[in-house]
Amino acid sequence: MNNREYLEKRNTLWQKLRELEPDDERVEALMLELTNHAHISREKVLEGLGWFEKLEG
Repeated sequence: MNNREYLEKRNTLWQKLRELEPDDERVEALMLELTNHAHISREKVLEGLGWFEKLEG
């Protein structure tokens, strides 16, 4: 996978997650795919989506 393909997939995964609500059943699969693909933590994804407080509280 070249850099462009990596970035396109990463951005697509972020976009798909932004379209969902935190309690949507599709979130977990997309989050796992994004964390594995981009090598970032679940916490960073939650923070990026603005969901950290919603899921913690």
